[in-house]
Amino acid sequence: MEWNYNDIKKIFRVDFFKYHISRVFTIAEKNVKVQIRFKFNLIYSIINPFFLIFLSLIILSKFFDMGAQFGRWDENNYYIFLFIAYNIELLLRIIQNFPLEFRQEKFWKTLPALMIAPFNKIHFLLGIFLSHLIIISSYSIIKHIAF
Repeated sequence: MEWNYNDIKKIFRVDFFKYHISRVFTIAEKNVKVQIRFKFNLIYSIINPFFLIFLSLIILSKFFDMGAQFGRWDENNYYIFLFIAYNIELLLRIIQNFPLEFRQEKFWKTLPALMIAPFNKIHFLLGIFLSHLIIISSYSIIKHIAF
């Protein structure tokens, strides 16, 4: 496949980006509304990663209070490793929720409408990913405002 100037120019037009971003935000908005409808699942999906990282923080702080060292980890830098582990855990949970999102769409009988809707499957995946990031970031903002 050979690219010419007009093909590249078409990709970098503002309308091209507006079209794809609007599709992703539409899916994200719909998914956030569905997630807010189920309060327990929403709270559990937000709290569980924090709970896991909090337990790891307590356990590792007790080890490092005794002067222990595990490889490159010591009492000065294990927070960085926990932060990286938390981000990996968060992304893993979001990725593992994709099949659940499809089941919810099937339960609400909106899956056939999504299949014939004028957007690509990548729009759906990016919309779900963005909606989870919006939910998690809104929880963090509310937590900082409340406390």
